[in-house]
Amino acid sequence: MGDTAQPTHRPFILRTHSHGVLYYEEFGWDERFEALVSRIATDFIDQLDPASDRCWVAERDEKFLGYIMLVKDRMQQNAAKIRLLLLEPSAWGLSVGRGSV
Repeated sequence: MGDTAQPTHRPFILRTHSHGVLYYEEFGWDERFEALVSRIATDFIDQLDPASDRCWVAERDEKFLGYIMLVKDRMQQNAAKIRLLLLEPSAWGLSVGRGSV
């Protein structure tokens, strides 16, 4: 007769993208910067090499703290490039980069 179990629906979270907001507040950069961030993120996904590229998101108590995208440098052997990096002001000084949040 087949499996009659209902699929399990897990909740998901939608967040606003704070990169453009933070850079506007800190440096006065307009929506052209947000467009650049979007292009970089799209390129990251389109060209993703799972063997070498990474995106880490930092959270604490279900609160977003920041993220970093790291990709293999295709021009230089044994090198990597940071593509995007954002750390929320609330996370400054927490040693997020050390993984000790």
